[in-house]
Amino acid sequence: MKITAALLGEHGVFYAQFDFIEQAIADANLATIQSLGAMLAAALVPHAMMENEVFFPAIEGRIGEGGPTTVMRMEHQEIEERLRELSDFKGAHEDIEGALARLPATRDADAARRVMKDVVLAACEHFAKEENILFPMAEQMLDARALEEMGAEWATRRGVVLA
Repeated sequence: MKITAALLGEHGVFYAQFDFIEQAIADANLATIQSLGAMLAAALVPHAMMENEVFFPAIEGRIGEGGPTTVMRMEHQEIEERLRELSDFKGAHEDIEGALARLPATRDADAARRVMKDVVLAACEHFAKEENILFPMAEQMLDARALEEMGAEWATRRGVVLA
């Protein structure tokens, strides 16, 4: 399986989570919203790591740094920062580890709702860029073997057996 297909499949799962979160936070208390944020972070952070460590370097090997992957990396960091406002979760990137010790910044449910809505919107916009620009670009510039090797790495890291 190509990594682009694997990452796209993960996006599909996230879209279902986003729909659930948007409905659930409407009348949820702060603790529930923070729990939903922590759950989302537990899934989004490894997804971003997979892109940052496996997928993006292959693209950067072809076009260099400073292209669309730079924007994608910055958006990953932005989404993680917004999620950290909800609860004190441990981020996945070395560049954000200095902020891990701070206390949660969100103190009321209304503020937490706004943060969650911002996170969902930012993630949806980010995914749209990947799906409409980055994934097709990767399919054109990288050969099928490279995409499949990265897909195998995805499967290994996710503990998925590919037939």
